Amino acid sequence: MKQQEFNEIINKKIFEENLTKLLEKIAKYPDRYVGLFRPTKPYSKIIQNISQSYEIRFGDALEAIFEKYMEYIGFENLEKRIITNTGQIYNIDLLFKSENTKTVYMVEQKVRDDHDSTKKRGQYTNFSEKYEIIEKVFNGYTVTAIMWFVDDSLRKNKNFYEAKIKIEILQKDKDSMHLVYGEEFFNISNELEEKSFWDVFIGQLKSWKDGIPEHPNINFDDEENINEVINQISPNKITNSIWKNLFTDERILNDIFPVIFPTGLAFRKYLTIFEDNSKRGLEIKKFMKEYLQKV
Repeated sequence: MKQQEFNEIINKKIFEENLTKLLEKIAKYPDRYVGLFRPTKPYSKIIQNISQSYEIRFGDALEAIFEKYMEYIGFENLEKRIITNTGQIYNIDLLFKSENTKTVYMVEQKVRDDHDSTKKRGQYTNFSEKYEIIEKVFNGYTVTAIMWFVDDSLRKNKNFYEAKIKIEILQKDKDSMHLVYGEEFFNISNELEEKSFWDVFIGQLKSWKDGIPEHPNINFDDEENINEVINQISPNKITNSIWKNLFTDERILNDIFPVIFPTGLAFRKYLTIFEDNSKRGLEIKKFMKEYLQKV
């Protein structure tokens, strides 16, 4: 995988529709961003909110990256959404197979092992249940189940997971369950070891990270990115009801919009590009024009 493709995959997963989701949250939960009993001002809260969303989406981005890598090195990616006969749905992080060895690899992939006691138990139960289901679905294949924490610097619950896997192997006569951290993933089988892309991945991840800004840019009137902003606030992304909630809340107009739409450029562009002449559409345009008079 070339660096450009790596960057495109990870950026799409982390940054796409960033503004759309932020406006939805502000419209629904304005009290989370403003108020006397908030120890931070809107700017800091928005930065915190976006940074947290990046952390959450980073795991999804890595799943997409590794899925593409598996395809490149010769494995066959499988449908990750499994529906049982009873209608229960399981979403697998990575699911791929090797016809050469008749092996299906089921991977529960997490960025880091730092969960609290309640979450770690639920996470292992989920992993075990998925393994049972995949064995039934892929009868005739050897199923290798892997709990993989990509960041090998944190191993908070390693002893817990190892003990659970050991018990399950003894009780259910299973020998294909693994707990791995970082590069250990490629030591599970000969075919994974032979096709390891870990060093390439680490190099590309470092290169990508060197190119991202120190802080998220929350000035959505920035002319350099205005076309992407317009795409994210288009009528098919932001509903009129959300706009109405935003424009009829004085706290948002007075404390939040001046932070994220300081010059009103995005709204001026919106008014010239989109032609929604419905009753609600005209109402939203009226709100925008009134806001622009104050900027």
